Amino acid sequence: AYKFCGHSDAVTGVAFSPNGRLIASCSRDKMVRLWENGVEGRSTEFKGHTAPVRHVDFTPNDNGAHVRTASDDKTAKLWTVVRSGQQSHRFVRSFAGHTNWVRCARFSPDADVIATSSDDKTIRLWDPDTGKEIHVFNEHKGFACHIDWHPSGTCIGVATTDKKVK
Repeated sequence: AYKFCGHSDAVTGVAFSPNGRLIASCSRDKMVRLWENGVEGRSTEFKGHTAPVRHVDFTPNDNGAHVRTASDDKTAKLWTVVRSGQQSHRFVRSFAGHTNWVRCARFSPDADVIATSSDDKTIRLWDPDTGKEIHVFNEHKGFACHIDWHPSGTCIGVATTDKKVK
């Protein structure tokens, strides 16, 4: 087993790249780190959020060429991942529209849509290429703490604080 050290506060999320060669982690220290999955455990920092980062994940269909993050700064962000021939990762865009913490950000299986959930009691769908909001679902009682796409990409499962799965 490997242990990767580098965050200065609690780690709140972790994800493996589709090929397993990289691990992304996020933390209350406002950082996202991209780790090489090996003994040395070298990492690259993604700086851009202004509050704790709650969720990190890789794109499912392009061998993890992008990472998306969700933060208490009320945004989700999209980043490129370091590849051979590139000098470093690159910030792509922010997805802003939530009025409270963003808890989760997930790509659809075909990566054509990003879904985000927030303490503002909304689930928002975004176009990853433009950053434009496509649709808003409203939760009337609790908020969605976690979301996941069905493998077909036709629906989203939502875990809510009002004790329901929708």
